[in-house]
Amino acid sequence: MMALYYFEVREGLSITEDQDGLEFASSAMAEAEAVRAAVSIAGDCLPQGAVRDVAVEVLDEHREPLLTATVGLLVERLQPST
Repeated sequence: MMALYYFEVREGLSITEDQDGLEFASSAMAEAEAVRAAVSIAGDCLPQGAVRDVAVEVLDEHREPLLTATVGLLVERLQPST
């Protein structure tokens, strides 16, 4: 039986709510989709420096949170920038 999952995307302070959701046979499949989406979105926006992290939160059919997949960028300067 397929279950409905919603995926809310956070890019920095911006949140995009999922109005339609997607159906998956298991929460593990929804988790895998959240990871794929977070990596893909991060690949587009992190290199530009506008945001430092991207998170995809998976909600169940009642819009209760199940998990969050987060991809972040951390820059540690060992020397002051010149």
